[in-house]
Amino acid sequence: MTIYFTDFGAFLAMNGYAAYVWPAWALVLGLLATQAFAVRAERARALGELRRRMRRERSQPMRGDEPPAHAALSEERVER
Repeated sequence: MTIYFTDFGAFLAMNGYAAYVWPAWALVLGLLATQAFAVRAERARALGELRRRMRRERSQPMRGDEPPAHAALSEERVER
């Protein structure tokens, strides 16, 4: 392994390109962090929406659970 910089200060200076290198690294790391937070927030929002939808569906009777009105009338006729 070849060491390209004589000391840590030379590494930070990047042979005169530090003004380009370190802001680029900061921008990339900032974008990656923003993306990670955005993904987590979107996941939390989607899970919350899914929970609300499931609660709403559980609280409402499903279509088809109640017998049709004509079925109730026919049962009354059979009982008489």
